[in-house]
Amino acid sequence: MRTPKNFTDNINKGIITEEMLELSLFSVNKRAKNHRDRAREVKQMYRNDWYGTVDREYELSDDMYELKDSMLEILTPIGAHYTYRSNKSFSDYYSYEELVEEYGSNVHRYTKYNMKYDEVSTYYKVSGRFKECYLVYKVGNHTFHTIVSENNKYYQSFVKCGQIEELHNFTTYGADVSDLISMQFVKKLVRLIESGNYTYIAA
Repeated sequence: MRTPKNFTDNINKGIITEEMLELSLFSVNKRAKNHRDRAREVKQMYRNDWYGTVDREYELSDDMYELKDSMLEILTPIGAHYTYRSNKSFSDYYSYEELVEEYGSNVHRYTKYNMKYDEVSTYYKVSGRFKECYLVYKVGNHTFHTIVSENNKYYQSFVKCGQIEELHNFTTYGADVSDLISMQFVKKLVRLIESGNYTYIAA
């Protein structure tokens, strides 16, 4: 998608409109799903991911979500949801002992070899039933979810008001990147938000 000239002009003036924010959020959200789906495809196609493609795609997906969270900071959530997952994965940032202490015997340790970097990495999977909590934001014609701790102050405020519901069949999809606002523009918008020197204009 070609970046509209008025978007670029607004960025240079320190202005963020609701349309600019909506298209930027939509862009990173869909790109994150694209990377997630690519990682899943590689895992299904190849028994051994010698070149670390799966890890790289998940890292890129996480990068998109970080940009998304940066943009959502200028908004106030309109609701909260929760859902349950059947398992959870952890990187080797966590120790096996720490995870066992928290989750007991449901922790499983795995190793894999990355040919590209000639190294062996460790990761863990925990089986069980895990609650994931989300805040919901509305921008233009779209709503966006972001994962938060159950102790998050906004999440708890919706819990106390009884304004929370469980999500079922929470499935999301990617999109053709040619239909999305460019990452170059998104990063400029995020840098503007991080500077704090901007004016947000809601529709």
